[in-house]
Amino acid sequence: MITPWIRGKSPFLVWGITGLFLLSIAIALATISRQFQVEVAPLNQPILPLVALLGAAGVAYLLIATRVSRSQATNGLLLWIFFVGLLLRIALSASTPILEVDFNRYMWDGAVTANGL
Repeated sequence: MITPWIRGKSPFLVWGITGLFLLSIAIALATISRQFQVEVAPLNQPILPLVALLGAAGVAYLLIATRVSRSQATNGLLLWIFFVGLLLRIALSASTPILEVDFNRYMWDGAVTANGL
């Protein structure tokens, strides 16, 4: 089990590994997101890797949720959480929306509104 290993380690090591793990998942999601464009047939989209990556991210978030409630909030820890969150958003900002087509409708609605209709 992972929990006994976490108990004996430095909080900075645990938070560092968790942050880097989440960042690697975000980069992997951004990489495979290109294969989820509308032009790609659904059978050719990497659904199983997507589910595996999202499942791994969910497990990491659960571990973080249990750790946050027991961790002492320090400036370094809060700065690290903010920094990792910022890196995750930067990594995913270049990705294509996965299994989502509503953004086309939002773009159309925005263009219609911008033209005064």
